[in-house]
Amino acid sequence: NKVNGDFSGYAWSDKILGWINFKGTDYKVKTSLNFNSPPGKPSASEVSWNRCAFKGKAVPTFSWTYSDPDSDPQAAYEIEVDDNSGFNSPKFNHLVNSPSTSYVLDLSQDDDLPDPGGDWISELTWNTTYFWHVRVKDNQGNWSEWSNSSQLKTNKHASPWVVFSYTPTEPTTGETVEFDSSGTESFGGALSYLWTILSGTGVFVDGTNNAVPSPHVRFSTLNNTVRLEATDSDGYACSKDKDVIVQYPLPEYKEVPPVIWFKKIFASVGNLINSFWQ
Repeated sequence: NKVNGDFSGYAWSDKILGWINFKGTDYKVKTSLNFNSPPGKPSASEVSWNRCAFKGKAVPTFSWTYSDPDSDPQAAYEIEVDDNSGFNSPKFNHLVNSPSTSYVLDLSQDDDLPDPGGDWISELTWNTTYFWHVRVKDNQGNWSEWSNSSQLKTNKHASPWVVFSYTPTEPTTGETVEFDSSGTESFGGALSYLWTILSGTGVFVDGTNNAVPSPHVRFSTLNNTVRLEATDSDGYACSKDKDVIVQYPLPEYKEVPPVIWFKKIFASVGNLINSFWQ
């Protein structure tokens, strides 16, 4: 019994004893040996990438499958990354106590923090093939074998870093809004631009269209979302969405001097007097 270590049933010994009953009515046989099996060898999945979250970086996510013959849950995992499949001197080794079957760099998605800093991802070289493998541990402390090594191929260079703004920042319906993509950066040649009004209604005006760096748009709806997608000469593309909140224009009015009202009153009184004496 794997849970309590009890032996049960019979066994044959051809040395001296013959048949052995491991559990009699007045006794039982126990063992302190651990019969718990280690997890199965994990199967590594293809790495997925987030190439647009950080300026000049690409963030990989590693995934794998976990299995255990005793149905014990995963308690930890260890990942290694190297530029050779022998992992003689891993560039990265990460041991985590976690039941998760995926690992992604814990980096902020805030635009104010565009660079992940000194994490291991900064050590990767563009246009290079790396290898990674993973092993897992169950909650009984047993480690699996290392998975087969899988390739991790980096792009030729970083994808575009998309930044744009618009003026005026508080437009009104029918007012021309000018978009500016000058903050967008390319790491691989000239950029092409594609502007899309994801929600709301707007038209491109002043001879501009959705493929220029700085289009002009007039919105007729209050809540709008605009996307800019930038693609470099190698076909690497990233996009950014922004909400454009539009207000109704203030009502127009014409100021009338008070003297006009007096004239109208006097004219009415004069007409009344004239009609009385007639």
